[in-house]
Amino acid sequence: TSSLDEAQIKYAALDAVVACKIFQRLRSCDDFARSAISLRTNYYLRKSFASRKLKQQGWSKRLLVFGCVFLLIWSPSLVLAGFMTPNQVQRDVVCAFWGLCSLLKTVQLWGTEMCKYDKPLSSYVKPDAQELFQGVLTGTALTGLFYLALWFFGFGTIAPSRVGGGAGVLRAAGLGILSGFTKELLFRGVVQKELERDLKPDGKAALVLGLIFASAHLSPHGFVGLALLSLCLSEGKKAFGGSLSYSIGLHSSLVATTMLGSSAYVQTYPAPVWLVGSSGQSPLVLDR
Repeated sequence: TSSLDEAQIKYAALDAVVACKIFQRLRSCDDFARSAISLRTNYYLRKSFASRKLKQQGWSKRLLVFGCVFLLIWSPSLVLAGFMTPNQVQRDVVCAFWGLCSLLKTVQLWGTEMCKYDKPLSSYVKPDAQELFQGVLTGTALTGLFYLALWFFGFGTIAPSRVGGGAGVLRAAGLGILSGFTKELLFRGVVQKELERDLKPDGKAALVLGLIFASAHLSPHGFVGLALLSLCLSEGKKAFGGSLSYSIGLHSSLVATTMLGSSAYVQTYPAPVWLVGSSGQSPLVLDR
């Protein structure tokens, strides 16, 4: 056993225990039950060996497999949406909803197989209402200060009537919550954990994640700001003991308040592109 590490010995012992229990059950079963047990056992053993082999791969290959599993679950929606309705908006809604469900299912499968979580979503997020509320307050305050600064230096004015009333607020809140939860679960939850397996200290993982996060938004003007935002969100996760609650609250409120601010903001003097983005109405560092 000198050439085996502790994990290998542990897995071998578990396999031996499982094998003994299987043989005990097989002795008391008929041929049909034995065949069913054999098929099921073969499936679980192959799945277990595949997950162990995948853990030995680099973070880039592991994330590639995660992406492939997500696309495999999500891709039927592209065909189904086309048959369901000719309306483009309705097709987008179907694909988006299926995409959300696909992400949640992929995260659940990944957490169960790769991290051995009993409750993957809860284990990744570590929900805490107080931390979530703190994140919401922080994001709201940051966005408010940003637009206040634009007004103070004469770049524009704020017209609350342009927001669109309660419907506009609900739309911004809904999109903010959806964007904040899904992106934090994906990037700060799954991706960062996989990076931290290979990249030590954890600061390296946060830097690489920042580049991945910014690149995923396909926004050249916003690349630097999005990378910095990712670093801040990663620090928020670290500060709260690995919980995503603060990061989800911060991310969600930034998206929602930026949407509201963009609607209410009226530019009166050109501000720097690096500061307000190419549209001239929303801050570069905020994710939309």
